Amino acid sequence: MSPLSSRIIVLSLEGSYNLTELEKRLEGQLPTKNLFYAIRIDGTFDRMTTRSVSAQSMPYPSLEEALENQTVSDLGPIAGTVVGFMSPDYFQGLCATGYHFHFVDGNRSRGGHVLDLQVKNTTVAVDQTSEFDLLLAEEGMFPQADLGE
Repeated sequence: MSPLSSRIIVLSLEGSYNLTELEKRLEGQLPTKNLFYAIRIDGTFDRMTTRSVSAQSMPYPSLEEALENQTVSDLGPIAGTVVGFMSPDYFQGLCATGYHFHFVDGNRSRGGHVLDLQVKNTTVAVDQTSEFDLLLAEEGMFPQADLGE
């Protein structure tokens, strides 16, 4: 078995799960909470609630300001793909820690950040990773941006 294939975990989940229950079930199956995981779920979701914000332009608002005009959509039942990450708690401040999921439907025309879902009898693919590359912009607006808040 190659190193790539040995880090992929495939979980068959019997029963019905909302987002909180799914996260708890995944947490119980992960080998450690101290690594990163990429997660993919393909299937038909009995319920899918997402949020999205419209395209932003300069001067870019803060995330909090952008979310004031978010759109919440109830999309289920719907077929599509949920993808996301589980990031370790000790990365707080560098990235969103815990679980973070996005959804796109089978036609790639609707989706967004997952607020809640309901899925049953599904398969979850989890890719464990112990490394990632972080490149920061040295040009443009980034070097002078006030990122302290």
